[in-house]
Amino acid sequence: MNGVDFAVDDELTYLYATTHRLLGILDGMIKYMPNREVLKELMIFKECYYSRRIDYKEAPLFDVLASLNAGKKEYEHVAHIVTAYKAALGRQVGSRTLAETCTLAMYGEEPEEKIYLRKTTIQLSGRYDPSPPNEILPAINDLAIFIEKYNNIDILAKAALAHYQLEAIHPFGYYNGIVGRIMISMILYNAGYPSIAFLCPSQYLYYHTNDYFDLLERTRYSGGYHVWIKYFVQGICTSARHAIKQIEVMQQVIADDEAKLKLCKESTKSMWLVYNYFKQKLVSEIALATDKLNLSYNTIAKAISTLQTNGIVLQTNNQIRHKLFEYRDLLDEFTKHKK
Repeated sequence: MNGVDFAVDDELTYLYATTHRLLGILDGMIKYMPNREVLKELMIFKECYYSRRIDYKEAPLFDVLASLNAGKKEYEHVAHIVTAYKAALGRQVGSRTLAETCTLAMYGEEPEEKIYLRKTTIQLSGRYDPSPPNEILPAINDLAIFIEKYNNIDILAKAALAHYQLEAIHPFGYYNGIVGRIMISMILYNAGYPSIAFLCPSQYLYYHTNDYFDLLERTRYSGGYHVWIKYFVQGICTSARHAIKQIEVMQQVIADDEAKLKLCKESTKSMWLVYNYFKQKLVSEIALATDKLNLSYNTIAKAISTLQTNGIVLQTNNQIRHKLFEYRDLLDEFTKHKK
C-alpha cells in the first residue's frame, strides 16, 4: 500500500463531508432508539444477503427469509455469512481475522474445515493474476498496517483502498468478495461508526454490479484510485441516506402498530410475545413460533388471529398445515429495493 496517490478534488471533498454527516446522523438515531437490536439484526441480514448475491445466484430476499425462519437449511449459507459478519465487527483486520471470517462465512459456527491463506496460484477469468502464494501474507500485513497507521487518509478512502487491495490479493480460494465486503464494515466500525451495521452497501453494489467490477478491474491496470474511491464513497453515502429513511419508516410502522395493539381488547402477554416475535422474524410458520416462544400451538394461533384482525400479520400462502404468516407492512419496507 506504499505510494498510494490520488487527488482530493472538490467533488470528493463534498462526498466525504456528506457521507460523514449522514453516518453521524444515523449514529445519533440508533443511540437511543427503540427496537435498535431488532432493526440491527434485520439490516445485517439484508447486507449479508446482498453481499452473497453479488457473486452468486440467489433466491429472492423473501424466499430466503421465509425458508430460514421455517427452520429449513436450504439457504443456511446466508446465515453463515451473518454469523461471520457479527463475529468480525470490532476485530482488527489481519490474516488470522480474515481467515477466521472466511471460515465462518463458508461453514458457520461448526466448520467442516478451517480456511487458510491460498497456497496455490490462480488466475481470474483470464484477466489478471492475483498475488502468488508467497506474497499473500506480506501483502495482508502491509494492508493491516495501512489501515492502522495511515491516519492522513480519510477513513472512507482508506476503506475503499483496503477493499480494492484485498480483492487484488485474492487471499482465499472462495468468498474473497464476501470477506472483502465484511472488511469494509470492520474498518468503519472500528473508526467509530457503529451505524455501519445498519447500512447495506452491498445492496448498492449489487444494483451497480457492472460499475463495481469494471472499476475494480480498471483500477488494477491503471493504478488510478481516484475514480474508484469516488464510486465507493458514493455507495456508502447512498446507503447511509437510504438507511436513515428506511429505519424512520420501519420505526413508524412499529410505533403505529403497537399503539393499535395497546387499545385492543384481546391484548394479552402471549399476544405481545407473538407480536415481538414477528417483529424480529417478519415471516414464520406457527410451528416454528411454538418452538421459539415455548407456547402452545393454540395460544399462538389465537394471538396471530388478533394480529390479523388488526391488519398487522397476514397469511401469505393458502396452505392448511403449513400456514405462513408475515408482518406485511414491516416486511414490505424491509425488502424494498433501494437502488
